[in-house]
Amino acid sequence: MRIAEAVILGLDPAIEPGAHVAEVRPEAADRGPALGFADALRRHWPEYLMEAAGLGMFMISAGLFGTLLFHPASPLVVLLPDPLARRALMGAIMGATAIGLIYSPWGSSRAPT
Repeated sequence: MRIAEAVILGLDPAIEPGAHVAEVRPEAADRGPALGFADALRRHWPEYLMEAAGLGMFMISAGLFGTLLFHPASPLVVLLPDPLARRALMGAIMGATAIGLIYSPWGSSRAPT
């Protein structure tokens, strides 16, 4: 089944057709399949909220460190004049931010089982 068909029918595209939901996610066995967008939103709003908060923290980190490393009035531009080094540092900082968010309690709770 294609993903678009599964979404239109309100099914979980991660579950193969014919497989019982309890085989894939035992905790979802007592609830049955989702009945559409509203049902999925009602069941999973905490996960969606955690995802939005994680994305927000990532974007705040990108804005903050981007400003600190690249704004002409920033003291870090004087301290580290090579733009390639500042870009590498920005990549390392954003990678560390992503790793921190993924392995945080909120990020770990969103991971597929």
